[in-house]
Amino acid sequence: METTFLILLFTVLLQTVSYPLPKTYILVHGAWHEAWCWKKVVLMLEANGSRVLAIDLPGHGTDKTPMATVTLNDYVQRIVASANAQTGPIILVGHSKAGVAIAQAAEVLGKEKVSKLVFLDAFMPDNGDSVFSLAGKAEAQNKAAGKPVLKPSVSESMVLSEDKKTSRIKPELVKILFYHD
Repeated sequence: METTFLILLFTVLLQTVSYPLPKTYILVHGAWHEAWCWKKVVLMLEANGSRVLAIDLPGHGTDKTPMATVTLNDYVQRIVASANAQTGPIILVGHSKAGVAIAQAAEVLGKEKVSKLVFLDAFMPDNGDSVFSLAGKAEAQNKAAGKPVLKPSVSESMVLSEDKKTSRIKPELVKILFYHD
């Protein structure tokens, strides 16, 4: 009887031990990028046993949504759908402009689904902020702090579409702006 009790107790205790589940990361690219930019990060995180999903936002990469029709809400809905397709809590990682999108997606998903938000060189918005207002604040803060100003600036490197709804970066400036370090 005592042996049976000990086996039963051990079995119950074993079932209550919390084994760490692999972390699930959803990686969200910034402006003028696609999921491919996370390739090396995906490999490193997966090598550590994590589950990783790098997504293309609407209008980017494999997604064929016309860019001129894409809104912030479209980005948020893609992130929310990707998160809800995963079991358990997730960690949202947003680069650059995606900081705004992951912040909004986290509001929709809630604390139960999003265990962490990682802003990788990203905009961290307050209510009412836009990417352009945040970029202006960052530029002013960098200038006031005496930090070197990137020349040409991102705004000087942008080519706006005719309808002014989308933009691209001049191809010859991509390396200087995004991959210089």
